[in-house]
Amino acid sequence: MCFQVFAHAKIEQHKIFGTVTQCGNPDIRLSNTRVSTDYGQIEVATNYNGEYEIPDLYPGYYDLVFSKITYKEQSVRIKLDGTQDVQLDICMCQDIDFVFKTPTPLDPVYQGDSFYLTIEVEGGCKPYEFSIQGSLPMGLTLDPEEGVISGTIEINKNNKGNFPFVVKVVDYSGAVYTKNYSITVYELPYFVTQTLKSVIVNYPFKKIIRVVGGKRPYTYSMISGDLPQHVTLSPTGILEGTPTEIGETYFVVKVVDANGRKIEHGFTLTVVDELVITTPRLDVAIVGEVYNMKLTAVGGSYGPYQWEFASEVIPRNITLDKDSGVLSGTPRDAQKIPIIIQVRDTDGHIAKADFLFYAVQKLEIANLNLSPGLINTEFSEFISIQGGVPPYTFACSDNLPDGLSLDPTTGIISGVVNVAETIQLNITVIDSTYPKSQKDEERVTIIIDEDFKFTTN
Repeated sequence: MCFQVFAHAKIEQHKIFGTVTQCGNPDIRLSNTRVSTDYGQIEVATNYNGEYEIPDLYPGYYDLVFSKITYKEQSVRIKLDGTQDVQLDICMCQDIDFVFKTPTPLDPVYQGDSFYLTIEVEGGCKPYEFSIQGSLPMGLTLDPEEGVISGTIEINKNNKGNFPFVVKVVDYSGAVYTKNYSITVYELPYFVTQTLKSVIVNYPFKKIIRVVGGKRPYTYSMISGDLPQHVTLSPTGILEGTPTEIGETYFVVKVVDANGRKIEHGFTLTVVDELVITTPRLDVAIVGEVYNMKLTAVGGSYGPYQWEFASEVIPRNITLDKDSGVLSGTPRDAQKIPIIIQVRDTDGHIAKADFLFYAVQKLEIANLNLSPGLINTEFSEFISIQGGVPPYTFACSDNLPDGLSLDPTTGIISGVVNVAETIQLNITVIDSTYPKSQKDEERVTIIIDEDFKFTTN
């Protein structure tokens, strides 16, 4: 209820007059509104402009009653002092029960979203004053006059979950109305999986395209592009199959969360050859000499590869460079050790190979002076070898004396010599060191003596 009183110059007859409007909307003037007073049961009605006038009133107090169908009745006590007319403008409230028209629950929202919601109400007496009891999500505010909650939902790890609050409305008459609401805020869903590692041709694989945020469960689908043959994407985001052809494919995945929020992301899936270590065997190392050998591999995602020992036992004084795949060092003792070496490509594919690391002493002919022999007696001596890798091959660059021969595989010099002499031979031995044989050449001496003779004096 509202009214305004204005003073006017003194007149002989006094009256009460004014305009009746609708509360909250003064442009609506209420015609045919009944205005009555307890004095003489006077009753008038407003005209089409909502104006009324009660003339010829004596000084005193008057209880005016304003009534109109569909509007709440208003009562006002006013005093006439006998010196002036009184202007009384009044607004009337519609006789409608107050109701919150904005339904619950409210639709869920996501961080980063723009938000605009009008708390719609009806009834009571306009204008209204709105307020919030509780907390709104960060980034939102309430307009107390319009009842509009608006803003942009802040992207913040703490700005998610359910935010309950109470909307309080006070109408023009002072009546208070409340209703419970809540806004549920979700993190924006996004693809944790941004890229796919390559897969090996003719090998089964299984990958999960991971998404977080939003509301589970998610539904996955491929909306464009192609997958390799024999590869499928399930509605739960599992990419699996056994690709049969090498190549690269591109496809776009759409994910819809339980609230209907959609996100899309493009992926490239590359099918590659199997990763294989191509080094067939390790070079033989020579004790005391610098060793250097580069390992090789093909396939996989084609590097850069990462190399490492995969066995507990590794060669002594030998290292493996993880980036270049070079075995290097200087072995200090002979060793014959089975080892495992593995290589890893950039996508995590692994290949392993078993090797034998073999370090041997330098090849040498050990006995330069063979045991002496006797003429006309069977002679048989072998050339002793130290180091190297058997089998060995022996050769003599000189002409052997008549009756002697050299076995090229055993290194045995044998036969019968019928002349006493000192024989010197250039002997060469070649071993089976991989990949390059060792060779030693020495001058070997054989003494052939005469038979022992016993004499009697």
